[in-house]
Amino acid sequence: MRNFLWSQDASFHRGKAKVSWKTVCTPKFEGGLGIRRIGDMNVALMTSHVGSLLSRRNSLWVDWVHDHRLKDKNFWMCKIPSNCSWSWRKLLQLRQSLRPYMWIKIGNGEDTSAWYDNWCNIGPLGNFLTPRTITNAGFRLDNKVVEVQANGVWSWPVAWRDLFPVLNQLDNVHIELNKQDKLLWRDGDDFDEDNDSHSHLFFECPFSAQVWLSVRQKVDMVSVQPKWTDIVDWLLPRARSRSVANYAARLLVAASAYIIWQERNARIFKNQMRPPEVISEVILNTVRYKLMGAKMRKTAKVQRLLGEWKIGSNTISDDGG
Repeated sequence: MRNFLWSQDASFHRGKAKVSWKTVCTPKFEGGLGIRRIGDMNVALMTSHVGSLLSRRNSLWVDWVHDHRLKDKNFWMCKIPSNCSWSWRKLLQLRQSLRPYMWIKIGNGEDTSAWYDNWCNIGPLGNFLTPRTITNAGFRLDNKVVEVQANGVWSWPVAWRDLFPVLNQLDNVHIELNKQDKLLWRDGDDFDEDNDSHSHLFFECPFSAQVWLSVRQKVDMVSVQPKWTDIVDWLLPRARSRSVANYAARLLVAASAYIIWQERNARIFKNQMRPPEVISEVILNTVRYKLMGAKMRKTAKVQRLLGEWKIGSNTISDDGG
């Protein structure tokens, strides 16, 4: 395997590689070998460390960093010391690329930095409010969100609204400050607050229901209504079935729940929205890729199902389960 990737032949002779590294690192379902890039894995692991620091995960390392490195300073604003370790320097250098993707749930606002955490759609307020502007208005740089709001009204100077009109977009944020976190769809600009249960999200929400109704016929679940209890009742008797049709149905339900959950998070935390038609297509493609990678026997039922999913019969394995 190593010779195939890096040598001209099996004798370790150097030469032009048979396959480009970009292709080698492409996912299998896109034609590559699915090998992960070391650089990308390193960034992912460092991102996990940053997430632990921001969430104050119960860890000896996290406690040590907050006590000896941050010292009550905000992670996004602390300077890079000239004598710090290589690993700490690399974490701090990664902040600029990570910050747009790190969001804070403000909850009651007691643990969220008013100026430097990413807790609203306009981004960290410190992007346009300088430290001098903040302190001249009588605030502290370590203020929490709850400390800059009184009785549902933001306590910053009225002049700020003229100098920074973008602040006017936060007038309704106080409505959510003391509410329990909910699994809510954001349809357009409004939250659907009929229910915060998983049953509502899967699949009684109007958006979720539309997605389910458009994909269920692909696995002969047309009679199953967009209700979690109905879907579970349909699946339970078939949970241990090795039928390829039931296997595809289980894949579809799992993919639907996963993709809809991803869409919910993208709408709430990134303000990114996709229409139901796109979500349905993503779900069907996910199931299709899973079926392409599964080992199945060459039977008439398997061939018929693969044909319905537009999968070539050359993917079927004689020794499949």
